[in-house]
Amino acid sequence: MKNLPLILILCAVTLFGCKKTYTIVCESSNEAWGTVTGGGEYRDGETAVLTATPTGGYYFLSWQDGDVSNPRTITVNGDATYTAKFADTPFGVFDGEPLHVSGKICSDQVWPDMGLDIDYIIEGTLYIGCNATIRVMPGVTIMFAGSDGNIEVVENGALNMSGTENSPIVLCGPDDQQHPGSWGRVVVNTTRLDNTFSWVEFRNGGNSEDLYGGVVNVRGSLSMMCCTIDGSNGSGLVTEGESVLPVFAHNIIQNCTGYPWVTSSFPALYKGEIIGNELYYQNMLNKYVYIDLDHYEINEPVTLNGLFLAWYYFPHGFYFDGNGTLTLNEARIFVGEGKQLRVGKNLSFKAYGGDNYIAPLSTNNPWEGMVFESERSDNIIQGYRFYVCGAWSQDNSNAFCLKITENAKLQLRNCQFGPARKYGVWIENIETWGNVTHSGNQGSPNGIPYLAHIQHGGTFNGHTYADNTDLNLLP
Repeated sequence: MKNLPLILILCAVTLFGCKKTYTIVCESSNEAWGTVTGGGEYRDGETAVLTATPTGGYYFLSWQDGDVSNPRTITVNGDATYTAKFADTPFGVFDGEPLHVSGKICSDQVWPDMGLDIDYIIEGTLYIGCNATIRVMPGVTIMFAGSDGNIEVVENGALNMSGTENSPIVLCGPDDQQHPGSWGRVVVNTTRLDNTFSWVEFRNGGNSEDLYGGVVNVRGSLSMMCCTIDGSNGSGLVTEGESVLPVFAHNIIQNCTGYPWVTSSFPALYKGEIIGNELYYQNMLNKYVYIDLDHYEINEPVTLNGLFLAWYYFPHGFYFDGNGTLTLNEARIFVGEGKQLRVGKNLSFKAYGGDNYIAPLSTNNPWEGMVFESERSDNIIQGYRFYVCGAWSQDNSNAFCLKITENAKLQLRNCQFGPARKYGVWIENIETWGNVTHSGNQGSPNGIPYLAHIQHGGTFNGHTYADNTDLNLLP
């Protein structure tokens, strides 16, 4: 029995076999551009982790077999060599020609100025996702290969395009298609605060005539400073949902077939620093912001500032609701034909017109007036001109500029009413008119039959008024 241990070893080898050892070799395509770790001796079935690390200013592209995983995990079952391919651009080795970009980007990248007339060509829709951040440097020109060219920021990705006054970033269509609609749009779907465009020129994008077919579409968060949107078959800027513009300053939007700015996001109008923008409509500096909403519940302080933004166009009319505060600071308001503005009873409403209008887009298409229901004690309308208002009806019930409901409270100062269909101010109940203080208000000199109408009469300030009394002065 002296040979029993040897017999047992031979039996174990026969039953279970021996683990063979293999060599994994890791190489770099250019050692000055990047290094690779993870090579060595491994037993059959073991796991190896290969890592490619680019030198600063260079990029890992893929392994020699096309796999882009980094780090890359493999199961060893034989000798093998893995070569990491590095380049001096995110898209390959620069050969003096524009770099072609397509598909989806899932890693952080910097796009430098390559010194060409066209630095990058985007084919189809380029997606930026997977938490990646793309930084486009000053002086870069990006050309879209055709009208189907777009950039979409998705999956918590971010796009930062930061040019300078002397070296702006340019986005354009093909050389032979320099007209509006030669490429699509840039869509920002994510809420990252580093989505930022500054000194960027968007030339002749907007391939859709749809109201929401903008050149820049925001569905998350985007700051824009000193940018120019020049040319679109549709709108210029589109803000949707609950999107916001933390900064929207000193931008120019012009030569759009549609409106310069269309929004279905009310927060985009006030949640941010909005100052010094020039918005052209039909080649005129009319500054229209098309508000594609008819209602919003305001439960915080909100200011619509005409000094720093634009003219607000409510094509569907609007119901300002909620229990917060709305301030109109010299904001010029336009209302769709036959549509009303309505102020809810719990909203604090402060309107300082500075001789600005509330008016229709066309003097031939009157709006239907404002219905004021708010019962808050701090309401004020001052210095506004209610212009071309009141709708035709058999009983004249909508033929007013401003209707003050029974329990509403308001300070009404230095306003002008008219031209109007028939009435400047419609007073629903004279017996609660004491809730309104007024001074300096007047009718338009040549365009209002009556300054006031009392719907329900009674006694006020020692005078008795019958139902449906018309007056040339406010009581």
